[in-house]
Amino acid sequence: MLISLTDTMLELAQVFDSFWDEYCQNHALPEHTLTCINDLRCCQTSYFGGNLLLCNKCGHEHFCYHSCKSRFCPKCYKKQQDKWLVERRKELLNCLYFHLVLTVPQELHELCKRYPKIVYGILMRESAAAILLLCKDKKYLGANAGIMEVLHTWTRSQLLHPHVHCLVPAGGLTENGDWQKSRESFLIPVKALSDIFRAKVRDALKKEGIFNAVPSRAWKIRWVTYAKPSVQGANKVLEYLARYVFKSSISNSNILNINQLTKEVTFRYCDHKKGWQKMTLSAEQFIARIIQHMLPKGFQKIRYYGFWNSSKKEKMKKIIYLLGPHPDSSKDEDSDKLNLLCPHCHKGQMLFFKSIIRERWRAPP
Repeated sequence: MLISLTDTMLELAQVFDSFWDEYCQNHALPEHTLTCINDLRCCQTSYFGGNLLLCNKCGHEHFCYHSCKSRFCPKCYKKQQDKWLVERRKELLNCLYFHLVLTVPQELHELCKRYPKIVYGILMRESAAAILLLCKDKKYLGANAGIMEVLHTWTRSQLLHPHVHCLVPAGGLTENGDWQKSRESFLIPVKALSDIFRAKVRDALKKEGIFNAVPSRAWKIRWVTYAKPSVQGANKVLEYLARYVFKSSISNSNILNINQLTKEVTFRYCDHKKGWQKMTLSAEQFIARIIQHMLPKGFQKIRYYGFWNSSKKEKMKKIIYLLGPHPDSSKDEDSDKLNLLCPHCHKGQMLFFKSIIRERWRAPP
């Protein structure tokens, strides 16, 4: 049976509905992955309950089921994303910002698959430590910096590619409590950042006892790092990072075909050189690519360091006093106050009538 865009708009949940049971029979999976897939398959269905809406003009009934609110679901990320953006805009400072990216080589990818919680935690912690160390150097900034980090693990073709995005204000707080402004086009040297980051990760892996699992070549090559001023402004970088915080590695619109006879999935992705490309994988390969990006339960993929950390609220108040609030910090996008137009008469407004109890309750964790 072939399901294509000509029949219906495809969803990631349909891939798992078709092939997940067979995949589970052949692979041992952690509990959090099974829970994520179950929630994704049941998103916006009676499993989670919902509301019954009535049109105030024609009386048309509309069932509005609740979302799963999983950060790996491609259907229900938008509301969470908008809320996150509103909260983060309130924290912006009235200064320039730098966008930094720190990447690990392919030699560490297998270790990331085996120990994701440990290795990803190390990557985020040590990347921040390397940035803070260089920012304190008087040759560069000579002050305590602030960092917001977001972990990203996929390429456009769904391959594993762990790297950390960092949003860093172009300045820092000195020991005297003054604001030290950085140069507009330079914050810290990327070559030194790469070397320090690599050394810190190496030492951390040794402490965890998993250093020997990494090929020696990983410590002989320079790790890829990036540090550029955010020309379009901090708000644009926040919008860019938000796509990684509350979105699945693949959108439903990029799934083109699900062939249940040959057990294959065709999807598209945008190559930065060749443009839109199509790729067909076996269902097993496709599912493996997707679930490798599902982070362990409780893992925080957004972290704050330096004066941006929640424990430094008094320092943040002082910095806001010195610099003033960012112009974008007043933007507020309230997505909850939307008037839902009746899909039947297109005149009335859909109003809440009653709640729908979820189909079945899961036991508490």
